[in-house]
Amino acid sequence: MDVQLWIKLHADRLPLQFIPSTRNYTSHSMDPTLAPWVYGTWETSMLGQGHRPNADADIYERHVRVTLGYMRSLSSSPPESVPVSKELENQDLEMVSLNRSTLAFCLYFANEHLRGEWINWQDPDSEVDCDSFVPQLYLRSDSTESQKNSLVKILSFQVTSQQLAGEVGVREFLGSFFCDVMGGDSPLWRFLYTHDNSITPDDTPFCVFLQEQSCGNGKDRKSKEGAENIHAAVARALHPTMLLFLAHHYQSNGWDAERVLSVSDMDVLLDERLFAISVSYSDETLSLFAHFPTMAICEGGYAWKLRYEHMNTYTLSSPLATRERLYIFNALLAVQQQVYVLGRLFPFLRKDIETGAC
Repeated sequence: MDVQLWIKLHADRLPLQFIPSTRNYTSHSMDPTLAPWVYGTWETSMLGQGHRPNADADIYERHVRVTLGYMRSLSSSPPESVPVSKELENQDLEMVSLNRSTLAFCLYFANEHLRGEWINWQDPDSEVDCDSFVPQLYLRSDSTESQKNSLVKILSFQVTSQQLAGEVGVREFLGSFFCDVMGGDSPLWRFLYTHDNSITPDDTPFCVFLQEQSCGNGKDRKSKEGAENIHAAVARALHPTMLLFLAHHYQSNGWDAERVLSVSDMDVLLDERLFAISVSYSDETLSLFAHFPTMAICEGGYAWKLRYEHMNTYTLSSPLATRERLYIFNALLAVQQQVYVLGRLFPFLRKDIETGAC
């Protein structure tokens, strides 16, 4: 039985609670007679005192590798290399189009700015590792021209004067840039806003882009209430996704939906690919978080909770510095790769997936 059918048969027996309409994103209610599945969140430091053994251990390790490889702080060394097809290296206008020549120029520019070690040139017929966390966008055959040219877009974005740059934020540009990197509209990701409490029943996004806005009370990320609104909006949007991840885990291990969890279940590891990403952004900052299920002690037993892990936060200058643009671009390449990996794991969510791309 595949995971799609399993969910249809058992979803009503997996009472993962929706966050109620409250600003306190940790609030939840649970009928103790139902399966031990609590919905809550917490944040921990990725570089804290370590991660306790849990069913999410492989997920945690993979998200750390993604973070350290492609979501590095601006003060750190350049991101790790990405594979790029040699088909994209030609800048000769007599042989390629203007758009392709511009892309080649930007690839070389990015490579030189990142110490000449960013691009890993590959033969066009090189094998593509579509389950890797390493971005494959510039090697895959199903990447669109808009996706490839998203590098050109972020490098060429500018405002005509310093004064105007200080008055015009980057938020709207970032939204357009995200859409290009992700390949346009797709059921695999979605935009939402801080005050958005709606959930589309058929939505199972693997990434959410949250545009931070005032919630009518003037609260923003800098306030406790503003941060809770941000987490609550993301938690609501990712509720169906966490349900899908856990359904995959239960079905893969032959577990019944009404299974009573025990400490030994912490040793049964979730697939390392099962984490979603959120990107919250404003004119001043851009933050990335990983989200995945974890087991926790709850009322004398064990239950599932949603785990938040901070990946990185970028403070945005106005206008954006070249280093900021390239580091943000690398972070989004990693986000797109994670969404692509999950799209292949759950192909029934993406009807247009090109199975021959990898």
